[in-house]
Amino acid sequence: MGIKQWVRRVLSGGMNTDDDIRAVLPPYPEMDYTDSENTRLAAINGGYYNSRISIKGNIEITNELYAGENKCVGVYEDRENGTLIAFIYNSEDNHAIFQYQKNNIWTELCHGADLNFNPNRKITGIDVIDNLLYWSEGREVGNEAEGNPPRVLNIEKANDYLKKRKYNVYFNESDITNPEITGWLSFITIYNPEGVVVPPIIETIPTGSTLKEFLTDFAQKINDETGQITAVGCDCHLELTLTPLGKYTILFNLFKTVDGLSTTSQTRAVPENFYPSPMTNEYMDRVKYAPLVVPVCTFKNDPDFTQNFVGKKYFQFATQYVYDNNEYSCLSPISKLAFDQNFCGTNNEFSPHNYVEIDFYDKRLNDANSLSIIKNVNIYVRYGYQGEWRLVKTLERCDYNISTTLERSNIFKFYNDGSYPVQALELVSTENNMPLIATAQTFAQNRGYLGGTLEGYDNIECVDANLELTYKEACVEETGTLSGNFFIRNRAGGMTNYQPIYFNSFSSEVEYGGLSGAGFVLGPSQMTQQLDLRGFTIYSAQDPNGLNVQTVQRVPAGYGILTVAGDGNIYNIADAGSLTGIIDAMVDGEVYSTYSIELPVGKHIIRVASNLISSEPNSGMYSYPGSNWQTTSLCAKQVGTTGGSVTSFYHEAIVEITAGGTVTMDIEVWDMIPTDATINQWLFMGYMLDAEGSAEIPNLLAAPRAERQLVEEASITGGSTININSFGNLGLTDHNGFFYKLYVRVGASLAGTGEVAVSGADTTQAISYGDEFLYNASGYILDGLVDIFDYTSVNQLTLTNDDFFAVILYNHYENYSNNCRTQIRGVVKNSDGLELSGVQALCHLTNRIAITDGDGVYEILVYADLEIAGENTRQGRLLFKTGSNCCLSYPFGENLIATVTPFTPGGNYSINFPFTVSDFTLDIDGYDIEHWWKHRNNVKPAIRYMDTAGRTGRDNPFTPLFIPFITDEGGNPNQPVIKWVINHIPPVWAEKYQIVVQQNPLYNRYLQFIVGDVTYVKLWDYTTEPPTAIPTTFEAGDATEISFSLIPIVNYQQQNTGSILGYIPEKGDRITFMKDSEGVQYTQFFDYEISSRGIGTFADPTAAIIQYNSSLPEIAIGTLVELYTPKKQVETDFYYEIGEVMEIIDAGLSTRKHGKGTDGQDQTDLLPATGFIYDGDTFVKNRNMFVLDGTEPNYYDYSVEDQYIYDTDANSLQFSYGTPNIADPDYAQYFFIARVRFSGLYNTDGNKLFNGLSTFTQIAYGNCDQMFGVIQRLIRVGEKAEILAIQSHKVQPIYVNTAPLYELQSNSSTLTVSDSPLNFGIPFKSPFGTQHPESVVVDGNSVWAYDMFEAVIWYHNSADLIPISDIYKYKKKIISLSEELRDYNQTRVHITGSHDRNFEEVIWAFEFVSATEPIGGLEGGGTDPVPDGDGGDGMDVGSRVGAQGELLDFDPVTIVFSRKRDKWETRQTMYPEAMSPLGGTRFFAFKDGKMWENNINPLTCNFFGVQYNAKITVPITQFPQMIKDWYAIREKANKVWAAIEIVIPPNSRYPNGMTSRITKNNFTNFEGDYWAQFFKDMTDPSFVSQTEALQRGRELKGDVMIITLQNSDTSEAYINEIDVNFTPSEETF
Repeated sequence: MGIKQWVRRVLSGGMNTDDDIRAVLPPYPEMDYTDSENTRLAAINGGYYNSRISIKGNIEITNELYAGENKCVGVYEDRENGTLIAFIYNSEDNHAIFQYQKNNIWTELCHGADLNFNPNRKITGIDVIDNLLYWSEGREVGNEAEGNPPRVLNIEKANDYLKKRKYNVYFNESDITNPEITGWLSFITIYNPEGVVVPPIIETIPTGSTLKEFLTDFAQKINDETGQITAVGCDCHLELTLTPLGKYTILFNLFKTVDGLSTTSQTRAVPENFYPSPMTNEYMDRVKYAPLVVPVCTFKNDPDFTQNFVGKKYFQFATQYVYDNNEYSCLSPISKLAFDQNFCGTNNEFSPHNYVEIDFYDKRLNDANSLSIIKNVNIYVRYGYQGEWRLVKTLERCDYNISTTLERSNIFKFYNDGSYPVQALELVSTENNMPLIATAQTFAQNRGYLGGTLEGYDNIECVDANLELTYKEACVEETGTLSGNFFIRNRAGGMTNYQPIYFNSFSSEVEYGGLSGAGFVLGPSQMTQQLDLRGFTIYSAQDPNGLNVQTVQRVPAGYGILTVAGDGNIYNIADAGSLTGIIDAMVDGEVYSTYSIELPVGKHIIRVASNLISSEPNSGMYSYPGSNWQTTSLCAKQVGTTGGSVTSFYHEAIVEITAGGTVTMDIEVWDMIPTDATINQWLFMGYMLDAEGSAEIPNLLAAPRAERQLVEEASITGGSTININSFGNLGLTDHNGFFYKLYVRVGASLAGTGEVAVSGADTTQAISYGDEFLYNASGYILDGLVDIFDYTSVNQLTLTNDDFFAVILYNHYENYSNNCRTQIRGVVKNSDGLELSGVQALCHLTNRIAITDGDGVYEILVYADLEIAGENTRQGRLLFKTGSNCCLSYPFGENLIATVTPFTPGGNYSINFPFTVSDFTLDIDGYDIEHWWKHRNNVKPAIRYMDTAGRTGRDNPFTPLFIPFITDEGGNPNQPVIKWVINHIPPVWAEKYQIVVQQNPLYNRYLQFIVGDVTYVKLWDYTTEPPTAIPTTFEAGDATEISFSLIPIVNYQQQNTGSILGYIPEKGDRITFMKDSEGVQYTQFFDYEISSRGIGTFADPTAAIIQYNSSLPEIAIGTLVELYTPKKQVETDFYYEIGEVMEIIDAGLSTRKHGKGTDGQDQTDLLPATGFIYDGDTFVKNRNMFVLDGTEPNYYDYSVEDQYIYDTDANSLQFSYGTPNIADPDYAQYFFIARVRFSGLYNTDGNKLFNGLSTFTQIAYGNCDQMFGVIQRLIRVGEKAEILAIQSHKVQPIYVNTAPLYELQSNSSTLTVSDSPLNFGIPFKSPFGTQHPESVVVDGNSVWAYDMFEAVIWYHNSADLIPISDIYKYKKKIISLSEELRDYNQTRVHITGSHDRNFEEVIWAFEFVSATEPIGGLEGGGTDPVPDGDGGDGMDVGSRVGAQGELLDFDPVTIVFSRKRDKWETRQTMYPEAMSPLGGTRFFAFKDGKMWENNINPLTCNFFGVQYNAKITVPITQFPQMIKDWYAIREKANKVWAAIEIVIPPNSRYPNGMTSRITKNNFTNFEGDYWAQFFKDMTDPSFVSQTEALQRGRELKGDVMIITLQNSDTSEAYINEIDVNFTPSEETF
C-alpha cells in the first residue's frame, strides 16, 4: 500500500463537459467541474473568493392578472425609462401588456382579444422609440409566416397611472343653432375602473344661441356643479378632464326639447389622452389605416369670396390621416378628375363656381374611438393626373365638422388661392408596403427595419366577372304644340270684334284695328297700333332665348281679299274691292289670325309682346330679336281661358304641354280706336317703375317694374260725367308693370285736366306713388322706356278728344318700396341634394327671371298684389327651366306655388325679410362638357382589392370590352356606359374593392374636326417642287387620291385665342369619316390610312391625303372626320383607379359579398354585384367650327370627342386616373424569408415631428441570401456592422448609410459613406445562425445566440461569430440538447435567453416541450424517434424514450454562461418563460405570466415558490493513469455539502464502475472543515441491498472519481474546495 495523499480541487473553473477526465495530456482542468446546479462562483457576488455559493431565490413582484392561464410571451427592458414591458398571453383572450416601474408599480397598458398572443410564439422584436412601443412577433412555421402584424403603442397614452383622463366632446352644431329647440338637458355619468357609477350624475342645463356661447355656458355649469370634472369650452368642442386618477370613464348624454318633446342630440365624446378599451387592431397596428374613401368633388359658389381661381382648372384630390404618434397614412384612393361642369342649359358663360367642395366623409372620422388616434386630416391636390402632390391644408377636427349623425359632413372648401408646397414622395405614398407579418425588427439611424416579411395577397383563383356595354340614350327634348286663334277686339263689339291687320298706305306702315262698316274714324297710328313684325309675337316667358312665334292672319276664301307682299298675309285696304271683302269677312267673323308654336314638354307662361317691337335697328322701338323685347306689353284682353291645360291670368296664361300633344288656346287683344264718330275717348297707358323714390333718369332706367298695382285717377275736371271703362279687371299693372285706361264719353267732347295716383295695399297705410308722372308730349308712344328722355314730368294732363297719352308712373316715396315688395327666396337642387347653379326661376305675373347662383339660391323681387282691396297677399307660381335641348325631370312636380304673406300683421312686406319657399327639386341630364368612354376603345378592366389599411395585391384582370366607333358595326353615337358584373366571392382579407382599367390601347392622339376643301387627285405633277396635284372630280371616277384641307383647324386657332388644336399627319396616321357635310352620320365604317405622300418635308402640313376608294361617298367641305395616330402595342400596361371604391359586405366573414357600385346592386347568394361606369377617358363637348366661304364663315356646330378638356389649354390633356398597379398572373402572397425592409425617417422639420417609422415604400428593401434561411432577428450592434441580420443558418452584417469597401489582397474592408440606408456586407464565415429568435441575447454591442442545427451557442465579436459552447468546454451538452430538441414540434420549442448584468451572466432557459405534439418543425425537424447522447443533467437521454419506445416530454433546462470569466457557470432549476434585466443590478424572470425578481430571496434555490437544492459535480482526475484506493473527503465550506452521488467510471477491472454516497450526517466538523470517510460500493453485486452494500461492500477503487455535492439548506451555502484522500492501489504497482 502506498502513502496516503490528498488531492485538492478549488472550484473556481467552469462547467466542462467536453474534456476527457481520464486524459493525461492535456489533463482535465483542475478547477473545472462537469456540472453545477444553482451555484455560482462566490467572488462574483463580492465575497467568498473562489468559492461556489448557492444562488438566492426569487420573489414574486405582485401583479393582478386576468383569470385563466397566463404566460409571458415577451419582455422588454426600456433602459431609458427604467421600466420593463411584459406581454402576457391569457387563455380567456384577455391578453395584456403591462409596464413595470422600478418602484414596484405595475400598470396595464392595454388588454384585449385583438392582441392575439400565442403561448407558443415568443415576441422578440421589441423596441421603444421616444415612448413608442414597437413590436413584431412573426415566426416561420413550416416554411410559412405565422403571427400578428407589426404593431406600435404609445406608452404615455396607454399608461393611466396617476393620469387624469381627458375627453373632447363634439356636438351637432345645427342643433345648437336651431331656434326651434327650446331647451337642453345633459347628464354626465362617471364610472370607476370596475365599471361602477361614481355619484353624483352631473346634470346641467346649457344655453346659448351659437356654438361658442353654448360651449362656454356648458363648461361653466359643469364646473359649478361638481369637482369631479373640469370643463373648458373650446372653439368647436367641450374639453372634459376627470379629476379622479386612472381608468375612469364617462357616459355623456344630451337631450333637446322641440315642441315639448325631448329627444337625444347626438354627441361624440372622444378619448384624448388614453386608448379606449379594449385594445383593437386599429389602435395598435403599425400600419396606419389609410382613408378608404374617394374624395367626392363638387364645384360650388361662395358669394362672399369675390375671386375665382378654379375656373377652367382641373384637379385631383386625396386625403391622408395623421395619427397621434405623428405617423402618416398612405393617401386615400384618388378622386375623379375634377373640372367645372355646368349642367346642360344652365347659364355657364361665366361660371359662378369659385371653389371646389371636397367631401371626404369617412365613418372613422366621425367615430369617437377612431378619432382617439386620428389627429389630423391632410388635404392634397395635384393639377392634373400627372401632377405633383401638394399639401393644401392640415385640418384639425374643428376644420372638418365631425358628424354626430348619419349625414355626410366631412367637407373642405378648396379655393385654389394659396401657395401649396410640393410634398416629398415618401410623405405622399399611394401604396402601403408595410409587411403583413415580420419575423424581426430593429431601429437604426432614425429608421425602422423589418426582416422576414410576409407581403402581398394571392390573386383571385378564378375571376368570375364581365363587362357589358350599354348606351345612355341622347337627350331628345320632347315637344308638343300650342296653337290657337288670335282675335283683335274692339270695344264697339259686333263686327268690330274681328279687326284686321293691313297696310296703311298713308302712314306706310302695317297697322291693325279701327275699321267699321263705315270705314275709319281715326288712323291706327294715332293710338300707336303699328305692327312692325307683321304679326303679333307670342312667347314662352321662361325660355331664355325667347321661344316665340308671330301670328299669321287668315285670308278667308270667297271674299276677294287682297294681301300685300311679304309675310303675315297683310290685307290690302287700298283696293276698294279688297276693302269691301274685308268688311264682309268681319261681319261673318272670318277675320282673325292664327298661331302655332312647338314647345318643350312642361309648363309654360305664355305672353304677348308689344306690337311696337321692331326688327329694324334704331327704330326707336325695342329691337326684335334682342334682349329686352320680353319686357314689353300691349292692351291684352284675354290670354286664354282657364280650363284643361290652360290657366289664364288675363295678361298671361300657364299652359301645360305634353309630348306630341296639342293645346289649343285663343288669345284676344284690344283695338283701342273708336269706330263710332259720336264717341270721344282719351287713352291713358304706360309703365309703373319703382326707383325707390328717385326721379333720376338713370335710376328709372334701372328700376324694376311694379306688377299687380292698382292705377286710379285722382280727379278729372272740366267736363261732364265721364264713363270710365277699364275693361274688366285690367286696372292692375301686368307682369311688366304695364297698364292702360280708356276714358270714353258718348255724344260730347272730352276736355279738362286730370291726375293719376296709385293706391297701396291698404289705403290706411297712406302709401302712394305721388302725383307726378312722366308724359310723352309728342303724344306718340314708341314703347316702354326706349324714349324716356323725351318725357317730361307733369302732375296733370289737358284732355282733348280722342287723345292718347303715354306716361311713366314712378314711385315718389321710399316707404312704398319698403312696405310693398319683398323677395321670394329658394334653393334648387337635384335629387342627390346638389345645389344647381344657372337655373332660371320665374314667378308668374312678374317679368323678372332669377338665375340660381353657385349655391342653387334664387331671389325674385315681387310686389304686393292689390287686386283685392284691403288685401295684399301674393301668390306666386314658380317655374324652373334651363336652356333648350336639355332633358329635365321634376321628381316632385314642375312648379312650386308660394303664397307670399306680408311680413307684419299690419299688412306690410319688407325687402329685408325675404319670403323663403321650400327647396325645389330639378334633375338635369347632361353637362356642357361630358366625360365619357371613347368610341373605338378596348377597355381592359381588373378588380383591385384593398385590406383594412389600404394595402392591395396585384390587380385581377377579366375580359376586355370593345366599344366600337360610332360608324362601325354595332356602333352607337350615344354615350357608352359600362356595366360591370361580379359573381365570385371576394377574398377573406378584403375590406374594399375597385374596378380599375388600363388606358385606351388604340390611340396615341386624335382630333375630330371638319375638313375644308376636298380635292380629288388624278395625277401628280412632279415637275414642280413640291409636286402639285392634277385635279379631277368625284363623278369622273378616275381619281387616285383624295386630298383634304385641314385649314379649318388653322382658322379655328386664329378665331379662338389661345387654341391649342392642331394636327400635322404623321406616318401611320389614319382618318375616319363621321358625318357628311349636311351633318348626317355615315352608316358605314370608312377608315383609311393617311398616305405617306401627305407626310414629310415637302408635304403640305395643312392637308391629309388618302388613297381613293370607290366605296367612299363623295366628300365635301364641312365633313366631320377623326384624325388619329394608332397606339403601338405594349407588353405591360398599368391599371388605374377611376374614382370609385366599393364596400365588401361582411368583410372577413364566410358571408362576405361584393357591395354595389354606382346605380348597381349588392351581391347576394343568387345575384351578382353590379355597377355602372359613366366617366371614361374622353371629353365630349360642342365645337363650333367653320369654313370660310370667301370672307363669310359657314359654321358647323358638332359634338366631338377630344383628349383635351379645353381647346385653349395644352395641359388639359387629362385622364381621370388614380393610383396605378399591374396584373401579374404569377403573383401570390409570399414569405420573403431573407428580405429586409426599411422605413421612412423619424425626424423633425422645425417644430414638426414626422414619424416615418410606419411608412414603407415599395422599393425600400434588400435581400439577404435566402439559402441561409429566415431572418430570425435584426440586431443593432454598433458602428462597423450596425445591424446583424441573424438568419437560421448565417449572420449577415448590414451597414446603414455606410458601405464596406473590400480589398481582396488583404481580405479586409473599410467603410465609406453611402446614401443608402441598407448596404449588405459579406456574411460572417462561421456557419451559425439561430432557429430560435428568443435565444438571442443582446446587451449593448454584445450578442449571443443558440443554433440548434449547428448545436452551438455563439457570441458575436466585430470580426466573426465565436462558438462559446465549443471553446469553453460545453459542446457535448449543447449537442446533446440539440439532438433531443430536433425531435419535437419546433413551434413548441423555446430557448429563452437573457443577460444578468449584476453577475455578468448570460442565461438560456430551454423550456418544457410536450411529446404529444407532432414531430417536425421549422426547417425539417428530426425524424429519429430515439435520441442519443447525454441530457446534461446526469440522466442519459435514453430516458427520453418510454418503455414502449415512445418519445417522452422534454424536461426544462436552464444554463448559465459567465461572460466575465468566459466559463459555463451552472445550470439552474429556475425554468422561466421569459427573463430580463432592469438596470445594472436587477434581474427578473416570468412564470405563468407572473414576474419574479431573482437573487433577492434569502431562501436560496427557491424559484417561483419551489424549493430546490444547490449541486456541483466535481471530477477527481489527478494521476488518471493510477488506480487509487479512495479513503476520505474534506470540504472547505460554511455548511455541509452531502456527496449524494460518488461515481467511479467503469474501468477494465470493474466494467460497471462503482457508486457510493455520503449523507450530510456523516460529515464532521474538524478545525472548520467538514470531513467524511468514503463508504463502500453500493453496487457491489455480492449484496442484494444497496444499503447493506454501502456499509459492507467493496472498497472504492478506480482511476478517477466523480463526486456530486448537494446542499439542501435554504440559507446561503458556499464551498471553496474539496480535498480527496487516496493511496495508490497495489494494482498500480
